[in-house]
Amino acid sequence: MTMLKDIYIEFLGKALLTIDRLEILDGDKIAIIGANGSGKTTLLNLISGHFNNFSGIFEKNHDFLYLKQIENNNELGNETNYALISKMGGVPYSGSFENCSGGEKIRLGLSNVIKDEFVNLMLDEPTTNLDLSSVKFLMKTLKNHQGTIIFTTHDRNLVEEIATKIWVIENHKVKEYKGSWTDYTEQKQLERATVENINTQIDVQKEQLQSAIQNKREALKRTSNVTSSKKNKRINPGRLGQSKSRGSSQKGISRQIKSLEKKLENIPMKKGILENKEIQFPSMDIQKSSRIVMYANELTIHAGDNMLLDNTSFQIETGEKVAFVGNNGVGKTTLLNHIYHRHEAIIISSNVKFSYLRQDFFFDQKDVDLIHFVMNDTEHSYDFVVDVLEKIGFDKSDLVKQTTTLSAGEQLKALLATSLLNRSNVLMLDEPTNYLDIDAIQGLEQLIKQYPGTILFTSHDSFFVDKIATVIYEISQRKLKRIR
Repeated sequence: MTMLKDIYIEFLGKALLTIDRLEILDGDKIAIIGANGSGKTTLLNLISGHFNNFSGIFEKNHDFLYLKQIENNNELGNETNYALISKMGGVPYSGSFENCSGGEKIRLGLSNVIKDEFVNLMLDEPTTNLDLSSVKFLMKTLKNHQGTIIFTTHDRNLVEEIATKIWVIENHKVKEYKGSWTDYTEQKQLERATVENINTQIDVQKEQLQSAIQNKREALKRTSNVTSSKKNKRINPGRLGQSKSRGSSQKGISRQIKSLEKKLENIPMKKGILENKEIQFPSMDIQKSSRIVMYANELTIHAGDNMLLDNTSFQIETGEKVAFVGNNGVGKTTLLNHIYHRHEAIIISSNVKFSYLRQDFFFDQKDVDLIHFVMNDTEHSYDFVVDVLEKIGFDKSDLVKQTTTLSAGEQLKALLATSLLNRSNVLMLDEPTNYLDIDAIQGLEQLIKQYPGTILFTSHDSFFVDKIATVIYEISQRKLKRIR
């Protein structure tokens, strides 16, 4: 067993990670999830023995083969499992790792760590740049793996299929949940319901105490008024006992008020709940396209000498959320490009106004803050724009960030926000979940569902596709096949 107890890690003088107690047992398959920059990779480095700047107890009894995020990992072993690579889609490998694509690098890296089904594996974002067939094969391989596996990911389907435990990094704390992604979401819903119930009880208790205090104060006031009215009158010796009794009563009420006020002070603060605000796009003053946004019959597309689509057809209607799926290289991005450039074989409504966020997006780093960058290209209200930015993963403090300081993930989120908020009525997104953490992906899902226009997108994230696509076209063997 490997144990982490009372772990504290700080960065630039502030807490990055705190851990009360976590255990790694033989055969565990542990998914680490959290926002970008929350410390997931730091936690992997600690467990693997590559990070020592922490306080607490770390009893290490597992050794791991560690596949780092591939863009930062140019060190491959000498032994390459070409049989595994072949099953994952193959690599036209010429011996130069630097010349490989992201997906090819991932497959090469995985081939070097998954050699022995009993070895312990540590994987940092293993599905990045893998297409659907490669992801499916990877999940099958990891599911049958006999060793312990620890992995970071933004891929909920991988967590669902592989994980036996989930370590969630939230507010700098690492908390463990047992089971799959579905199990985790059910536990989170139960936690939320429990907190809401406790908060309701706190509200009721406060109201009862405040009401009781008010009643006591009114009773004290009445008693004081009676005593005051008697001051100028001669007190009958026979009524002296009644006067003393009134004084004792006032003191008793005062003591009761103080006791109730003390109880009110000691009521615990309500626990905070992250509000999951439902966003409704206001009606936009834009020219809507006709019922049929676009269609194509007998469409053929080439990329150089390579035929990608051969004599195929499709039709897209207003308001549909259309996913184009398929393995790498089948022509998904090329099809989006042909649509955007209004290829002569694709009939597009004259009312269509495109907004296209490419996978290899360009971010114009203007010297403005985030909120002005987004507001510059929209007619929506300031408050609505802020709601969209928060939904997609920005904090209010991020609104004044200069766009020149944004990370790649933040740049993508800013461009997604401008795409959703501008005056287009057909939004095209090429792999929009790249660089996004799970919370941002879930926020994007809600925004896309509420978006009043038509959306065409590609994605290797099957969870994302399943959540938002009303229509799915699969590209395979040079044909477009509607599968939803």
